[in-house]
Amino acid sequence: MLGTLDVTIARAYGDTIWVGSTNGLARYDDGILVATYLPTLPVFDIEVNQEGVWAATSAGLYLGKAHSGQTGDFMPIDGKFDDRFSFSGRYVSDIELSDKGELWIATESGLNFRPPMAQDILRFPLYALSPNRNDEEFSALVPWRDKYLVAARYKLVTLNSDLSPLQSVKLDVEVESMAVLNDILWIGSASG
Repeated sequence: MLGTLDVTIARAYGDTIWVGSTNGLARYDDGILVATYLPTLPVFDIEVNQEGVWAATSAGLYLGKAHSGQTGDFMPIDGKFDDRFSFSGRYVSDIELSDKGELWIATESGLNFRPPMAQDILRFPLYALSPNRNDEEFSALVPWRDKYLVAARYKLVTLNSDLSPLQSVKLDVEVESMAVLNDILWIGSASG
């Protein structure tokens, strides 16, 4: 499946490795390609919890039951209502699972979350972090030590483990992506 395609993310869960690329998602069990999913869709992030495999794509959020030796299709997860509280966005750039089991989803329309026992994904109240409407576009969410860092255009916000804002810093560059490698925060920006 992957061949010369660009690999965007790889995650290991037990003996299974999930590999996202610019052309879908692949599942490897014990190093052997078992299945491919979401052909032609770029996959940006992958998370696995007791419900299944969550995939962040340019066409939305997908949930597949293809984990723990199961096989199955990936189904799109959409908001039920067009209001300020339901899941919003089609371009999903990042997914994170908190230590408490909450699922956090960054889209072009904002930050969404889902508590562990909830049925629906809810929109995070962005106004709680920034009264400036232009700063409401989230591009990344990463765990950082015992906290979380959220990138909102030209702003970097630190959240505690309960996801309450602790501090924010205005940057000179627009943050497009972030990653933590060896306890060092790396920020990607079109300006360098």
